[in-house]
Amino acid sequence: GIVLMSKRELNRLDVLARLDSDRLTVLAAAGLMNVTPRQTYRLLSKYRQGGASAIANQRRGCPSNNRVSAEV
Repeated sequence: GIVLMSKRELNRLDVLARLDSDRLTVLAAAGLMNVTPRQTYRLLSKYRQGGASAIANQRRGCPSNNRVSAEV
């Protein structure tokens, strides 16, 4: 199916693809994505297992956990 992604997620996808093909180091990739190296390893693992759809926000389209109840 079609995966909707924000610009930030598309940027992450590009950086992770370059990291996976050894064109970037983990520290450089972390700097480009504005995350820590540890988070970069987590994202890379998700990318390798699930591809582009794993990087997209999984809660997109779901109601917020902090929403005001319908009664109010």
